[in-house]
Amino acid sequence: MVYNFQQLLETISATFHAKERVDTHEILSYLNRTVSRYLKNKYFGGNSFKENTIRLSATIDDLRPLIKITAATGSISLNAVTGFDNDNVETTALPSDFYGYISSSSKISRVTITPEITNKWVPNKEIDYSDMAGVITTPFNKPILESPLVILKNDANVATETGVIDGLMVITDDYTTISDMIITYVTKPVDIDMDGNDCQLADYIHEEIVQLAVAMYVDEYKTRLAREQKINQ
Repeated sequence: MVYNFQQLLETISATFHAKERVDTHEILSYLNRTVSRYLKNKYFGGNSFKENTIRLSATIDDLRPLIKITAATGSISLNAVTGFDNDNVETTALPSDFYGYISSSSKISRVTITPEITNKWVPNKEIDYSDMAGVITTPFNKPILESPLVILKNDANVATETGVIDGLMVITDDYTTISDMIITYVTKPVDIDMDGNDCQLADYIHEEIVQLAVAMYVDEYKTRLAREQKINQ
């Protein structure tokens, strides 16, 4: 990708062949910045948690090399959520390499109401903060939920771009308990470097990444050049 970046840049202007030739480290920096921006804008740029999960379901093949599944056993424990005085709202920790949420499932047991369930895996349902009022159990509201509901705390789902994510909030009803959980997520991409680490997005996206990285470089180069010319006037 470094070679392709340089080749494309030189087709724009011969200036970049010798006088303004970009060194490898700078090219790598632009490529990595572009990957980060591309991930955020294309897959996690929606207005809500639910919207982003829908986006991902339609483009999941683009991110296959970055997808991981983490089992709750031994790595994720349910704990009461600070600030919520409600036994039906809990949170799980997220993996240290978490970048974006795809889906999750819980092993649940249900009593009192039919059908009773024992240790059955069910997919969790994603909701947004605006949906919470109607699904949280209170003395005046006793919902029956077909499956656990989940939402990323702070209503953000890209930790590297929008700040630290505290965890995944999990909401159940009075009749359901969770004994285990798995989370499918997008991991942070490894930086492209000269030690063998290439772009981890699907191969068919690499050309687009190079084009976007070159466009970013040219835009910043023109801005820098205009600033220098103004200073030297």
